[in-house]
Amino acid sequence: MERQTVTQQPGFHQLKSTQFGIRLILLTVLLFGLSRFAGAACSKTILVAYDDWIPYTYTQTDGTVVGLDAEIIAEMMKRAGCDYQFRQVSSKRAFIELKNGAVDMLRGASVTEERKLLGWFTEAYRQEEIRLMIRKGEAQEYPLDRLKSIIGTDILISAGQGWYGPEYAELVKDERFQQQLLITHSNVQRVKMLERRRIHMMLGDPISMIHSARSCCKISRFAIHPLSLYSGEVHFLLGFESLQPSDKAAIDSALKSMKQDGSLRAIIDRYSLN
Repeated sequence: MERQTVTQQPGFHQLKSTQFGIRLILLTVLLFGLSRFAGAACSKTILVAYDDWIPYTYTQTDGTVVGLDAEIIAEMMKRAGCDYQFRQVSSKRAFIELKNGAVDMLRGASVTEERKLLGWFTEAYRQEEIRLMIRKGEAQEYPLDRLKSIIGTDILISAGQGWYGPEYAELVKDERFQQQLLITHSNVQRVKMLERRRIHMMLGDPISMIHSARSCCKISRFAIHPLSLYSGEVHFLLGFESLQPSDKAAIDSALKSMKQDGSLRAIIDRYSLN
């Protein structure tokens, strides 16, 4: 005779025990997820000070803030679980606003003792550099080991009104250097002069020079000279007045993860010649 298999129905107490176990597991998972989110989220919506500085941060016609630093901030805040808003503030006013708590974060900040009194510096997120742009294929014609090497040659160089590193700050006082220096008011103007061979090289921040070259000319015609006139790390500066140490921890963690998986480098490379 064939044996009949009978499935025993669970009793009331068995069902109750099973349901309780499932609920306990779901509650544990939910609390774990919430604790992770709460640990990453910032204490408030972070107000990020910015000024129009192409191509790092600048405002489009529709009001959207775009640029290299804007892209880094967007990815960083997403990973940190933080809400943020941009607030346009002049570079001169930004440190005062940070001290007063009117803004929470500054971008592109180099470390100084005075600024350490205003807030926490995050992990460094990119390099600030001063380099020379030349026409592609001409680097061997200018084997410079320092900027001073151009004095007494026929090399003409162009720069704007600004700070271009400690060596330039000293050279600009030298009448011999002044005779080979042409001051102009825009990167685009300097790029066009370089392309037309009116100058031999231009001086500036490589990312800004590359952006200007892409906007007006064929970028393939230009290169960055190996000589570095200045290089230093820049950070985000988080205000003591309005933020908490946990905010810095969340943002630093996000920056570290961007460095580890290459996403930070990928954003920067989109604005370079790499």
